[in-house]
Amino acid sequence: MVESNWRSGALLGGAEPELAGAPAGRPDPAPPLPLPGWMDVKGFVDIHCHLLPGLDDGPETWQLAEEMVRRARRAGTLAAIATPHCSIRFPFDAERTSACLRRMEDNLPHGPAVFGGCELQLNDEAVRDFAKTPRAYTLNGTRYVLVELLPQVVAASVGNVLDSFRERGYIPILAHPERYRLLSKHPLWLRTWKNQGCLIQLTASSLTGAMGTAILSAATAMVREGMAHFVASDAHDLVRRPPSLLEGFCATAEIAGVASAGKLFTHNPLALLHDQTVEQIC
Repeated sequence: MVESNWRSGALLGGAEPELAGAPAGRPDPAPPLPLPGWMDVKGFVDIHCHLLPGLDDGPETWQLAEEMVRRARRAGTLAAIATPHCSIRFPFDAERTSACLRRMEDNLPHGPAVFGGCELQLNDEAVRDFAKTPRAYTLNGTRYVLVELLPQVVAASVGNVLDSFRERGYIPILAHPERYRLLSKHPLWLRTWKNQGCLIQLTASSLTGAMGTAILSAATAMVREGMAHFVASDAHDLVRRPPSLLEGFCATAEIAGVASAGKLFTHNPLALLHDQTVEQIC
Protein backbone atom coordinates (compact mmCIF):
# COMPACT_ATOMS: atom_id res chain seq x y z
CA MET A 1 0.00 0.00 0.00
CA VAL A 2 1.30 3.43 -0.94
CA GLU A 3 1.49 5.70 2.07
CA SER A 4 -0.30 8.98 1.50
CA ASN A 5 1.93 12.04 1.62
CA TRP A 6 -0.77 14.38 2.88
CA ARG A 7 -2.62 14.67 6.16
CA SER A 8 -6.06 13.12 6.52
CA GLY A 9 -7.20 16.10 8.56
CA ALA A 10 -6.97 18.33 5.54
CA LEU A 11 -10.02 16.59 4.07
CA LEU A 12 -11.99 16.71 7.28
CA GLY A 13 -11.69 20.32 8.23
CA GLY A 14 -7.97 20.96 8.69
CA ALA A 15 -5.44 22.87 6.64
CA GLU A 16 -4.60 22.41 2.99
CA PRO A 17 -2.66 19.13 2.51
CA GLU A 18 1.11 19.21 2.26
CA LEU A 19 2.17 17.34 -0.86
CA ALA A 20 5.61 15.80 -0.77
CA GLY A 21 7.65 16.90 -3.74
CA ALA A 22 5.80 20.16 -4.37
CA PRO A 23 8.67 22.58 -5.01
CA ALA A 24 8.97 25.49 -2.61
CA GLY A 25 8.21 28.80 -4.21
CA ARG A 26 6.79 27.28 -7.40
CA PRO A 27 3.38 28.84 -8.13
CA ASP A 28 0.36 26.60 -8.20
CA PRO A 29 -1.13 26.85 -11.73
CA ALA A 30 -4.54 25.50 -10.67
CA PRO A 31 -5.26 26.29 -7.03
CA PRO A 32 -8.35 24.57 -5.65
CA LEU A 33 -11.40 26.66 -4.91
CA PRO A 34 -12.35 26.54 -1.21
CA LEU A 35 -15.47 24.48 -0.69
CA PRO A 36 -18.47 26.16 0.98
CA GLY A 37 -18.51 25.80 4.76
CA TRP A 38 -21.87 24.01 4.77
CA MET A 39 -20.24 20.97 3.14
CA ASP A 40 -18.26 20.32 6.35
CA VAL A 41 -15.35 18.80 4.40
CA LYS A 42 -12.32 20.43 2.81
CA GLY A 43 -12.14 18.10 -0.17
CA PHE A 44 -13.07 14.80 -1.79
CA VAL A 45 -11.40 11.44 -2.45
CA ASP A 46 -12.24 9.91 -5.83
CA ILE A 47 -11.81 6.12 -5.69
CA HIS A 48 -12.76 5.41 -9.32
CA CYS A 49 -11.47 7.47 -12.23
CA HIS A 50 -9.68 6.83 -15.51
CA LEU A 51 -6.94 9.45 -15.45
CA LEU A 52 -3.92 7.69 -16.96
CA PRO A 53 -3.46 8.07 -20.73
CA GLY A 54 -3.17 5.22 -23.17
CA LEU A 55 -4.22 2.44 -20.81
CA ASP A 56 -7.93 2.13 -21.61
CA ASP A 57 -10.82 4.27 -22.89
CA GLY A 58 -9.82 7.21 -20.71
CA PRO A 59 -7.68 10.13 -21.94
CA GLU A 60 -5.56 9.47 -25.00
CA THR A 61 -2.86 12.07 -24.32
CA TRP A 62 -0.89 13.35 -21.36
CA GLN A 63 -2.15 16.86 -22.07
CA LEU A 64 -5.76 15.75 -21.63
CA ALA A 65 -4.94 13.57 -18.62
CA GLU A 66 -3.19 16.39 -16.80
CA GLU A 67 -6.01 18.81 -17.52
CA MET A 68 -8.48 16.29 -16.08
CA VAL A 69 -6.44 16.13 -12.88
CA ARG A 70 -6.21 19.91 -12.66
CA ARG A 71 -9.96 20.27 -13.18
CA ALA A 72 -10.66 17.67 -10.51
CA ARG A 73 -8.51 19.58 -8.04
CA ARG A 74 -10.16 22.90 -8.85
CA ALA A 75 -13.50 21.23 -8.04
CA GLY A 76 -12.35 19.99 -4.64
CA THR A 77 -10.71 16.59 -5.24
CA LEU A 78 -7.60 16.33 -3.06
CA ALA A 79 -6.84 12.65 -3.70
CA ALA A 80 -7.80 10.12 -6.35
CA ILE A 81 -7.23 6.49 -7.23
CA ALA A 82 -6.57 5.92 -10.92
CA THR A 83 -8.43 2.77 -11.94
CA PRO A 84 -7.68 1.66 -15.51
CA HIS A 85 -9.83 -1.16 -16.77
CA CYS A 86 -8.78 -4.77 -16.32
CA SER A 87 -11.06 -6.38 -18.87
CA ILE A 88 -11.27 -8.48 -22.00
CA ARG A 89 -10.93 -5.33 -24.11
CA PHE A 90 -8.28 -3.63 -21.95
CA PRO A 91 -5.77 -5.99 -20.27
CA PHE A 92 -4.28 -4.52 -17.10
CA ASP A 93 -0.56 -3.81 -16.91
CA ALA A 94 0.52 -3.04 -13.35
CA GLU A 95 4.02 -1.91 -14.36
CA ARG A 96 2.74 0.54 -16.99
CA THR A 97 0.23 1.86 -14.49
CA SER A 98 2.97 2.46 -11.91
CA ALA A 99 5.12 4.24 -14.51
CA CYS A 100 2.19 6.49 -15.43
CA LEU A 101 1.58 7.31 -11.79
CA ARG A 102 5.21 8.33 -11.30
CA ARG A 103 5.07 10.59 -14.34
CA MET A 104 1.79 12.11 -13.15
CA GLU A 105 3.35 12.91 -9.78
CA ASP A 106 6.38 14.49 -11.45
CA ASN A 107 4.28 16.56 -13.84
CA LEU A 108 1.72 17.72 -11.27
CA PRO A 109 3.61 18.25 -7.99
CA HIS A 110 0.81 20.37 -6.52
CA GLY A 111 -1.62 17.46 -6.59
CA PRO A 112 -4.09 16.06 -6.13
CA ALA A 113 -2.35 12.94 -4.87
CA VAL A 114 -3.05 10.13 -7.36
CA PHE A 115 -2.76 6.51 -6.23
CA GLY A 116 -3.02 3.24 -8.16
CA GLY A 117 -5.61 0.53 -8.63
CA CYS A 118 -7.80 -0.90 -11.38
CA GLU A 119 -11.39 -1.67 -12.29
CA LEU A 120 -11.51 -5.47 -12.40
CA GLN A 121 -14.05 -6.97 -14.76
CA LEU A 122 -15.44 -10.23 -13.43
CA ASN A 123 -14.39 -12.36 -16.40
CA ASP A 124 -12.65 -15.71 -15.92
CA GLU A 125 -9.17 -14.59 -16.98
CA ALA A 126 -9.15 -11.42 -14.86
CA VAL A 127 -10.39 -13.31 -11.81
CA ARG A 128 -7.64 -15.93 -12.28
CA ASP A 129 -5.01 -13.20 -12.60
CA PHE A 130 -6.31 -11.52 -9.47
CA ALA A 131 -6.00 -14.78 -7.55
CA LYS A 132 -2.28 -15.00 -8.43
CA THR A 133 -1.24 -11.48 -7.31
CA PRO A 134 -4.26 -9.79 -5.73
CA ARG A 135 -2.47 -6.76 -4.29
CA ALA A 136 -1.45 -5.72 -7.81
CA TYR A 137 -5.15 -5.19 -8.57
CA THR A 138 -6.53 -3.71 -5.36
CA LEU A 139 -7.06 -0.02 -4.65
CA ASN A 140 -3.82 1.52 -3.39
CA GLY A 141 -2.62 -1.95 -2.38
CA THR A 142 -5.36 -2.27 0.25
CA ARG A 143 -7.80 -5.14 0.77
CA TYR A 144 -10.43 -3.29 -1.30
CA VAL A 145 -10.92 -4.30 -4.96
CA LEU A 146 -13.13 -2.41 -7.42
CA VAL A 147 -15.11 -4.75 -9.70
CA GLU A 148 -17.44 -4.39 -12.65
CA LEU A 149 -19.87 -6.87 -14.17
CA LEU A 150 -19.83 -8.47 -17.58
CA PRO A 151 -22.72 -7.44 -19.87
CA GLN A 152 -24.33 -10.86 -19.37
CA VAL A 153 -24.61 -11.51 -15.64
CA VAL A 154 -25.43 -14.77 -13.89
CA ALA A 155 -26.30 -13.85 -10.31
CA ALA A 156 -25.12 -17.10 -8.74
CA SER A 157 -21.71 -17.01 -10.43
CA VAL A 158 -21.17 -13.37 -9.44
CA GLY A 159 -22.06 -14.24 -5.86
CA ASN A 160 -19.56 -17.12 -5.90
CA VAL A 161 -16.75 -14.84 -7.13
CA LEU A 162 -17.55 -12.20 -4.52
CA ASP A 163 -17.54 -14.89 -1.84
CA SER A 164 -14.14 -16.11 -3.03
CA PHE A 165 -12.73 -12.60 -2.66
CA ARG A 166 -14.10 -12.31 0.86
CA GLU A 167 -12.75 -15.73 1.84
CA ARG A 168 -9.25 -14.54 0.92
CA GLY A 169 -9.62 -11.36 2.96
CA TYR A 170 -10.48 -8.95 0.16
CA ILE A 171 -13.49 -6.66 0.06
CA PRO A 172 -15.17 -6.23 -3.34
CA ILE A 173 -16.69 -2.88 -4.33
CA LEU A 174 -19.21 -3.05 -7.16
CA ALA A 175 -18.82 -0.08 -9.49
CA HIS A 176 -21.87 1.86 -10.71
CA PRO A 177 -24.66 -0.73 -10.16
CA GLU A 178 -27.25 1.97 -10.90
CA ARG A 179 -26.12 1.88 -14.53
CA TYR A 180 -26.70 -1.85 -15.14
CA ARG A 181 -30.03 -2.43 -16.83
CA LEU A 182 -30.13 -6.02 -15.64
CA LEU A 183 -29.89 -4.94 -12.00
CA SER A 184 -32.81 -2.57 -12.50
CA LYS A 185 -34.85 -5.64 -13.44
CA HIS A 186 -33.44 -7.74 -10.57
CA PRO A 187 -32.85 -5.37 -7.64
CA LEU A 188 -32.71 -8.22 -5.12
CA TRP A 189 -29.46 -9.40 -6.68
CA LEU A 190 -27.68 -6.26 -5.53
CA ARG A 191 -29.13 -6.48 -2.04
CA THR A 192 -28.02 -10.12 -1.81
CA TRP A 193 -24.47 -9.23 -2.86
CA LYS A 194 -24.41 -6.38 -0.36
CA ASN A 195 -25.53 -8.75 2.38
CA GLN A 196 -22.62 -11.01 1.36
CA GLY A 197 -20.22 -8.16 2.14
CA CYS A 198 -19.96 -6.42 -1.22
CA LEU A 199 -19.71 -2.62 -1.01
CA ILE A 200 -21.40 -0.27 -3.48
CA GLN A 201 -19.95 2.67 -5.44
CA LEU A 202 -22.24 5.05 -7.33
CA THR A 203 -21.27 7.52 -10.05
CA ALA A 204 -21.51 11.23 -9.23
CA SER A 205 -23.07 12.15 -12.57
CA SER A 206 -25.77 9.52 -12.01
CA LEU A 207 -26.95 11.58 -9.03
CA THR A 208 -27.01 14.86 -10.96
CA GLY A 209 -29.23 13.47 -13.72
CA ALA A 210 -26.51 13.75 -16.36
CA MET A 211 -26.92 10.06 -17.23
CA GLY A 212 -30.67 10.20 -17.64
CA THR A 213 -33.78 9.98 -15.49
CA ALA A 214 -33.83 6.19 -15.11
CA ILE A 215 -30.27 6.09 -13.77
CA LEU A 216 -30.95 9.14 -11.58
CA SER A 217 -33.96 7.36 -10.09
CA ALA A 218 -31.98 4.19 -9.41
CA ALA A 219 -29.06 6.05 -7.84
CA THR A 220 -31.35 8.21 -5.71
CA ALA A 221 -33.15 5.14 -4.38
CA MET A 222 -29.85 3.46 -3.50
CA VAL A 223 -28.71 6.52 -1.52
CA ARG A 224 -32.03 6.88 0.30
CA GLU A 225 -32.10 3.16 1.15
CA GLY A 226 -28.56 3.22 2.54
CA MET A 227 -27.24 0.89 -0.16
CA ALA A 228 -24.24 3.00 -1.19
CA HIS A 229 -20.83 3.31 0.46
CA PHE A 230 -18.99 5.56 -2.01
CA VAL A 231 -19.63 8.04 -4.79
CA ALA A 232 -16.88 8.48 -7.40
CA SER A 233 -16.52 10.26 -10.72
CA ASP A 234 -15.68 7.36 -13.08
CA ALA A 235 -14.10 10.16 -15.09
CA HIS A 236 -12.93 9.34 -18.62
CA ASP A 237 -12.68 12.80 -20.24
CA LEU A 238 -13.55 16.47 -19.76
CA VAL A 239 -17.02 16.52 -21.28
CA ARG A 240 -19.04 13.31 -21.35
CA ARG A 241 -17.69 11.85 -18.10
CA PRO A 242 -15.80 14.68 -16.36
CA PRO A 243 -13.72 14.44 -13.17
CA SER A 244 -15.63 16.88 -10.95
CA LEU A 245 -17.33 15.56 -7.80
CA LEU A 246 -18.65 18.91 -6.61
CA GLU A 247 -22.02 18.78 -8.37
CA GLY A 248 -22.58 15.21 -7.26
CA PHE A 249 -21.89 16.13 -3.63
CA CYS A 250 -24.48 18.91 -3.79
CA ALA A 251 -27.07 16.61 -5.36
CA THR A 252 -26.40 13.89 -2.77
CA ALA A 253 -26.68 16.39 0.10
CA GLU A 254 -30.13 17.34 -1.17
CA ILE A 255 -31.17 13.68 -1.30
CA ALA A 256 -29.75 12.39 1.99
CA GLY A 257 -28.25 15.32 3.90
CA VAL A 258 -24.78 16.76 4.27
CA ALA A 259 -23.55 14.13 6.74
CA SER A 260 -24.33 11.25 4.36
CA ALA A 261 -22.76 13.11 1.44
CA GLY A 262 -19.63 13.63 3.52
CA LYS A 263 -19.38 9.90 4.20
CA LEU A 264 -19.89 8.95 0.55
CA PHE A 265 -17.48 11.49 -0.99
CA THR A 266 -14.83 11.93 1.71
CA HIS A 267 -14.94 9.89 4.92
CA ASN A 268 -15.45 6.40 3.48
CA PRO A 269 -13.09 6.94 0.51
CA LEU A 270 -10.44 8.24 2.91
CA ALA A 271 -10.88 5.20 5.16
CA LEU A 272 -10.47 2.95 2.11
CA LEU A 273 -7.30 4.75 1.07
CA HIS A 274 -5.81 3.93 4.48
CA ASP A 275 -7.19 0.35 4.44
CA GLN A 276 -9.59 1.06 7.29
CA THR A 277 -13.22 0.03 7.77
CA VAL A 278 -15.85 2.06 5.93
CA GLU A 279 -19.15 3.11 7.45
CA GLN A 280 -22.62 2.03 6.49
CA ILE A 281 -24.83 4.90 5.30
CA CYS A 282 -28.07 4.74 7.21
